[in-house]
Amino acid sequence: GSREILTDIYYHTSGNKWANKFNWLSENRIGLWFGITVDIGGHVQSITLNDNQLDGTLDFSPSKSFRYLHALKELRLMSNSLIGSIPTSISYLVSLEELNLSWNLLSGNIPEELFGLTNLKILKMDHNGLTGTLSPSLKNLKNLVYMNLCSNKLEGKIPRVATFLTSLNYINFGDNLFDESTVPSTVEEFRSLEH
Repeated sequence: GSREILTDIYYHTSGNKWANKFNWLSENRIGLWFGITVDIGGHVQSITLNDNQLDGTLDFSPSKSFRYLHALKELRLMSNSLIGSIPTSISYLVSLEELNLSWNLLSGNIPEELFGLTNLKILKMDHNGLTGTLSPSLKNLKNLVYMNLCSNKLEGKIPRVATFLTSLNYINFGDNLFDESTVPSTVEEFRSLEH
């Protein structure tokens, strides 16, 4: 399972060109592969490949990859050259607590499925080319502490959902195309949109 998925990710994102690919595709147990941690049962718990020259799309191999990463808590792929949209198969990452896709070349809408990942605490998708509106389903991310969506092309109204996000202590919606005359720059301002 896990070894096959990681192998898919490697081939799909030009692993041969990565800055660091230590132990990848080797016979060593996957917990020793660069950027990978596993839990006691050997399930992949985090993938951290920030600033590592990944390219290609996040649809590593249609839907099957994410399905076997149900124990994944952290997916950190910041500062790479990933393109295309965020796949709906992200819904399989049911344990995910941190998603960091900042500083890539992602485009398209934020899929509704992402707002079903109710364990998310940290959501970083700033500095991409994401478009469309921000779904009111954002309110389902009740454990969210940190959210950065700045420097995209998101538009429409910012959903009035701050009251549902009681743990939130950082937001950044800046440098988008939202309708608000003043885009909230603090959690307090986000909350006050509702009054």
